[in-house]
Amino acid sequence: MAGNLAYVADGEAGLQVVRLSGGPGFLPGFLVEPADQVALLGGTVTFHAQAAGDEPLQYQWRKDGLNLADSARITGSGSATLQLASIQAEDLGAYDVVVSNQAGSVTSHAARLRLASELTVVMRSGEVILSWGGGGTLEQAPTVRGPWTDAAISSPFSTAPSGPMQYYRVRW
Repeated sequence: MAGNLAYVADGEAGLQVVRLSGGPGFLPGFLVEPADQVALLGGTVTFHAQAAGDEPLQYQWRKDGLNLADSARITGSGSATLQLASIQAEDLGAYDVVVSNQAGSVTSHAARLRLASELTVVMRSGEVILSWGGGGTLEQAPTVRGPWTDAAISSPFSTAPSGPMQYYRVRW
């Protein structure tokens, strides 16, 4: 048989990969690609990817196109899960992972790491002004348990306290 053929099924029995091969092997393919992350300064974030293909698979995480190496704040640069600790402003950027095997390599889409800012509240002349950064969405609810609904998509948001109590949070 010439060429390669793979079937991937995900169901109650879990992930199943059936391979038929007549060539040098299967290129890796992503089952899970890294997702965008938002972090506070000093916080920790985790990027995760999962690939399938002929073993062994080698992972190499990159930031802005440059290979990462493990350090005091970076772990997993050569694995499926990358963790960044004590986030600093210089950590912001685009993270992707290159997965390789004997058949070649593939690169994930880039996941962005953005900095979240905390919600600030200012009371002035009977008005409450809520400000936040990082592109988050302000949500409001009648109780701390919800249900939460969008209140504003851009900062700042002003409201005059009246009627029943409202709770606010920012979702990034």
